[in-house]
Amino acid sequence: MTTTAEVVKTEKCPNHVNLNCDVKEVRVTPCPETEQNKPCLVKRGKRVKIEFDYTTNGNYSDLETRAYWASATGDLPWIGMDTNGCAHTECPTQNEKSEKFLYDLKIGNKFPVRQYDVKWRLWKEDSMECCFIIKIKLVK
Repeated sequence: MTTTAEVVKTEKCPNHVNLNCDVKEVRVTPCPETEQNKPCLVKRGKRVKIEFDYTTNGNYSDLETRAYWASATGDLPWIGMDTNGCAHTECPTQNEKSEKFLYDLKIGNKFPVRQYDVKWRLWKEDSMECCFIIKIKLVK
């Protein structure tokens, strides 16, 4: 069975400015639910691929990346992530060049079954930040 990346709807990150970064398109594999404008259904213990296209206004290296559960009480970091952004995109980025970011995210078995607003950040401290929110729903 072949799965293809699906373009998903994103939301802007509250209290974050996409500083010197423009996210063009976000894709999630698997996520056939996006055709019905629903959150991506992801089984615990599985992996989901997060992919996005972006451009920066500058050349940046030493990038960091992290996913968070964006909850009403604050952002909770996704545990066990490789936070080296340059391991998932070409570094240094090049000014106004279309770049691609790809991350294979492991969904732990202990995460509660529920819907999550997942905030994704790729940044260089004080000079560049890409940020968006996608919705996923964890299932057994």
